[in-house]
Amino acid sequence: MTRFTSDELNQRVLQVINNIHPTQTNRLSREAISMAIYDHFDTSTDRKIRDAITELCIQGQPICATSDVSGYYLASTYQEAEQCIAELRSRADIFDQKIEGIKRGLVNADQPIRGAVQMGLQI
Repeated sequence: MTRFTSDELNQRVLQVINNIHPTQTNRLSREAISMAIYDHFDTSTDRKIRDAITELCIQGQPICATSDVSGYYLASTYQEAEQCIAELRSRADIFDQKIEGIKRGLVNADQPIRGAVQMGLQI
C-alpha cells in the first residue's frame, strides 16, 4: 500500500472528524481540520490533510466529498456515499482516457513507455 502520511497524522485527522461527525449538510473543511491539528492552515498543511484523508479512505473510512459543496462528511449509508463514489469513478475514467491518449501520442517515440501499444499496419 502506498503511504501518504504517518499513522499519527491519520489518527489525529480521524479523531477530529469523529469528534465533529460532519454530515452531508454540515461538512468539515480542510481548513478547520488543519486548525484543529496545526493551529494554522497553509499549502503544506492542506496537502497533508488531503493525503491523510486519502489514506483513511483507503483504510476503509467512509469520508466523502463532492464537487457541488465544499468540505468532507462521514457517509453512514450507501445513498450518502453515492455521489462521491460516482464522481471518483468519473475521475478514474478521465485518468484512464488521459493515459491512453499519452500512450497514443508516444506510438512513434524512440523509447515508448512500458505498456504503450504500437499502432501500425498489419500485412
